[in-house]
Amino acid sequence: MAFVSTRNNQTDIAKYNIRDNVSSFINSTPNGGEYSPVKIPNSKDISAVRLDNDGKKRLYRYNIETGKSTELIEDLVVAYYTWYDDNIVISAVIEDNGLNLFVTDVKTKKSQKYATNVERSFHKIPNSKLVIFISKENDKWLIKSLDPLTGEIKTIIQTVPNIENMCWLIDGSILIPIENI
Repeated sequence: MAFVSTRNNQTDIAKYNIRDNVSSFINSTPNGGEYSPVKIPNSKDISAVRLDNDGKKRLYRYNIETGKSTELIEDLVVAYYTWYDDNIVISAVIEDNGLNLFVTDVKTKKSQKYATNVERSFHKIPNSKLVIFISKENDKWLIKSLDPLTGEIKTIIQTVPNIENMCWLIDGSILIPIENI
């Protein structure tokens, strides 16, 4: 399991081995910190958003054994993301003080914008080829699906305004938080 942890005022990626009940750090980034670590599909490596001390924010790949990092998406300011498969990343990119939805093929280094003014929660719909996201393009916030391979977007349902997170369950239910309890 990968997570972020702070040591000496530095946020880095850590891993926890459930079998051995052992935690250890994967990397040590002296000029920045990592957030949102996720295992890359079909790989042992981890991806994470890195915020450097100079304000640069990018998505990186981290070798789980050495901690060495490689920038995955060089020209976009990725704030939130999910992996569609081992080459395609769906991300919320910061542009003009808002978040816009991009699909990037990290192998070919090509990115395409598919929606503007989205929220930070992206999830694959179980047993489908679709990803869901929240659109805030108008007064009514909508949960929409995206086929990252074709770019087709469909509205699923209207959601509650100001809800930034959601989770799609295997039975087809969508969970959204309404209040902090």
